[in-house]
Amino acid sequence: NGYHGFVLIREGTVVGDVWYLDFEEKKKKTMHPDLKLLGLEPGFKDVYAFDMFVDPAERGSNVGCMFMGWFLFELKIRGFLRIFGYYWADYFPALWMHRVLKFKELKKVKMWRFFLIRGSY
Repeated sequence: NGYHGFVLIREGTVVGDVWYLDFEEKKKKTMHPDLKLLGLEPGFKDVYAFDMFVDPAERGSNVGCMFMGWFLFELKIRGFLRIFGYYWADYFPALWMHRVLKFKELKKVKMWRFFLIRGSY
């Protein structure tokens, strides 16, 4: 689907990963379903990041923040200007990490789920 990812591996074990979709490729035909839900229309040098994972055994040790900082630095080196993403408002570790990394918060979107169906209003 044109998704790319970064993986953090320690001693042969995946400690974390994060996926992203860039909009540089003009032939890109697929869009991540979250973009419509969030009302986002990223530009040419923008990235949408999603599904960041940190091993539960590593949570609370600042690995997630360091990994996301490295991820952002790598994207900047590659010439991307903005990164979009979201987290659930009650997920305080993600809120803290994004604020420490100086993310700008956009408007809140109310989302709902019913089994595998998602929507927003």
